[in-house]
Amino acid sequence: MSTKKRILVIGAGVSGLTAIKACKEENLDVVCYEKSGEFGGLWRYHENSDDRFPSIMKSTMSNTSKEMSAFSDFPPPSEFPTYLHHSTVLKYFEMYAENFDLLGSITYYQEVVEIIPSEDYGTTGKWLVKVRNTRTDESREEIFDGLMVCNGHHGYHYTPTYPNLALYSGKNLHSSRYKSNLGMEGRRVLIIGAGNSGVDIAAELANEKIQQCFQKVYLSSRRGVWIYPRLFDKSKPMDVSLHRRYNVTVLPSSYMEKKLEKSLNKKMDHKKFGIKPYHPVTSQTPTVSDEIQYKLLTGAVTAKKDVKEFSQNGVLFDGEEEITPIDVVIFATGFYIKFPFLTDDILRVGKNNKVLLYKNMFPPQLKHHTLGNVIIASI
Repeated sequence: MSTKKRILVIGAGVSGLTAIKACKEENLDVVCYEKSGEFGGLWRYHENSDDRFPSIMKSTMSNTSKEMSAFSDFPPPSEFPTYLHHSTVLKYFEMYAENFDLLGSITYYQEVVEIIPSEDYGTTGKWLVKVRNTRTDESREEIFDGLMVCNGHHGYHYTPTYPNLALYSGKNLHSSRYKSNLGMEGRRVLIIGAGNSGVDIAAELANEKIQQCFQKVYLSSRRGVWIYPRLFDKSKPMDVSLHRRYNVTVLPSSYMEKKLEKSLNKKMDHKKFGIKPYHPVTSQTPTVSDEIQYKLLTGAVTAKKDVKEFSQNGVLFDGEEEITPIDVVIFATGFYIKFPFLTDDILRVGKNNKVLLYKNMFPPQLKHHTLGNVIIASI
């Protein structure tokens, strides 16, 4: 009589939930360890975030449509809007978890501290896992036949270095710490980084209803950015319009790039607004926004080049000669991907934050394929 393989899923975010479901479908004995007291990961809003429990900001909306973000075997309710507020995304996860009976497999307040090959790994492929109870601080060791690493990639923020940054006396924070515009009234704010978080924050700070409270909002980009609207041709969602088989498999990539750039510039003249990049439109993760062009057009947000250096009370931008006074700097500069419980010889992060995986799942250097890494992009 065969014994079920015992599998550990690390993290109960969206990746963890799908991993639990996949293991249950294969009749595996699966347990999920979540170091917080709730599932949902990044999409469960917290008023105050730290590196242990990152979350989105209060006004976050999904950047992809519900049709393209849907679980293939559990479509969202028809009454859900096309683009979802973070609270609705979390509700969808709750419905998914309840429908497939996933919640009973999750054990909360369990932090995976270290993972090493078991003594008999060479023949069995098993892993020894050191676990800490985050409420009692008690530690223990367990053996698992397989592991699914689903701890996400927004837990360790990246802040670049700049000349004289240590001299700057104003407030500075990473975008992962930004929750809302409260407490920033009357401040001159600089957002460094024009990805989705940076553009969303800039647009929120320049909201017409509160614009009079802010002296100025600057958006600095090192190499420019292509802005995608949520609605594309014939009012279809952007991702539905672009991710079509004809576009991907029939048309040459160079033609598609030129066609897409033309379409984006038709909706928003990137050169006129001072944000046109030199890189091709398909070489960067899409930045999705329906508001930033209006904020740039009205002067509520001012586009700037990269920061050359800091001073005590402001910054000097590339190509400028005078210091621009700044009260608050928000670094929307992304994250490091880290697996603090794994050594590099088990799961390696390469250059440009790339996780080196076979089939986007398995570390190729391991003898046994009993450890998988699941990274699902944010909705």
